[in-house]
Amino acid sequence: MGVDKKGVRYCDGCGRAIQKVTRIYKGSDFCAACYRRTFVSLPCSRCHTPVRAHKNAGEPPVCKACHRASRACSRCGKAVPGKAGRVIGERVICAACAPYFGRPNPCERCGKLTTRLSKAPSLGIEERICSSCRQRLTHRTCSRCRKYRPLAELAADGAPVCAACATDPTIGHPCPVCGVAVRGSGSSRCRACVNLERLTREARLQALTLERDWAQQLLLDFSGWLYRRSGSAPNLCRKFLAHVELLQRIDATYRTENDLSPQSLLQAFGSKLLRKHLLVTQFLQSRLGLAIPTARRKAFSDRDLIDETLRDSRSSPWGPVLSGYVRWLEREPLSVRTLRMYVRVAAKLCDAEALSLSAPLSDRGLARFLSRHPGMRNNVTRFVTYGATRLGWSVAMPAKTSARSSAGARRRLERFRFLFQSIAAKGVERAAYAELTKLLSYAFVVPNHVLRERFWFLEEASDSMVLRSAEDRFKIPRPLWEFSKRWMALKNNNFVTPVV
Repeated sequence: MGVDKKGVRYCDGCGRAIQKVTRIYKGSDFCAACYRRTFVSLPCSRCHTPVRAHKNAGEPPVCKACHRASRACSRCGKAVPGKAGRVIGERVICAACAPYFGRPNPCERCGKLTTRLSKAPSLGIEERICSSCRQRLTHRTCSRCRKYRPLAELAADGAPVCAACATDPTIGHPCPVCGVAVRGSGSSRCRACVNLERLTREARLQALTLERDWAQQLLLDFSGWLYRRSGSAPNLCRKFLAHVELLQRIDATYRTENDLSPQSLLQAFGSKLLRKHLLVTQFLQSRLGLAIPTARRKAFSDRDLIDETLRDSRSSPWGPVLSGYVRWLEREPLSVRTLRMYVRVAAKLCDAEALSLSAPLSDRGLARFLSRHPGMRNNVTRFVTYGATRLGWSVAMPAKTSARSSAGARRRLERFRFLFQSIAAKGVERAAYAELTKLLSYAFVVPNHVLRERFWFLEEASDSMVLRSAEDRFKIPRPLWEFSKRWMALKNNNFVTPVV
């Protein structure tokens, strides 16, 4: 196409300015006069229909119909006899390949950049959305045949149903491999047959990654054991691939199958990895009789947790304190489980108070830790003894009653405040009987069952309110008057005993 500096279109044959192009040939524009002079009438080389072709083309003339019939997509090679999806110079692109040559634009629903944007007026969507968003609106997994199909309707419980199952809810077909009845129309295989093919293929591929023949056979046997265990599980293949890691490590660690033993497995991989691949451990037990005793597995698990705690504390200021504490504990006849509990609590205390060899534990910091974690008191005693005797800390365990009572009072106050604010926010008249009972039990420090089981009187005066029973008597603070009236109304069926 010829355009001069002023933006005027001109003929590439004679150079004159033109308003309308008569023929465009290989990117060149021709006016009416140049078209009659340059393009002569010749028979089509294929169908012999008269066609006007360039006199200097140097190739057999072809009419438009034959040219369209012989066009092929420059990307996929398919014939494009009809309307092309896109034309780029001399290249013709079919409609299926046209999105690969477009400019990506954001989806107006999810924002994803894509060249496949379209509207969905039948669904009431006028915005241009991507194929993924459109697919979510039109396709679901049928709740009856469990196939991903176009959504036909929703059942009474809101479950999606495809068109075949909506027409006949009892529709089904036999599996073409094993003959088991499969829900839904079509000729698809059952889940067990699909799993068998996929699992067999994946097992053979994964076996090629192992070096030793006995390890390859062990992997194949594991896949068969897993299929016999749960052949119809929907995630069977993914579960198998998740446990191949341990079999690969076994292949790299042991030279022969006879080297496998419960003790060597624990020492080589640890209880954490064996617990992660529990199915492989169970398979080895049934296949080779490698039963790991529970006590030994727990002991290795506790030791792994101790080592993990020490590794995590190496870069912390309290790392030397904790490692010295572990060495001190190992001199005493303690079980691994007890040692693990002592080390875990000590690490928590060091982290909470930022301890180090130059920043010792103080009585105030210990009381603060015990107020937050009163249940750790017995396990933290050994650490306090170690700090006082070995590190020279001037710290001692606080009185047992004071720490526990202060922590309980603080927790009760926090729960009372939270419950009071939540009931006040939604309105006392909408509060439930159980909520009000719990609120008054926190306020009067009395168990819930005492308030529920006893018969209570609410005594009102101009400046006071008292909740009384045959055994107890509580003076109600003014902020709880409305709460107490509501509670009494729910408890005694709107019966309140006024006292003037």
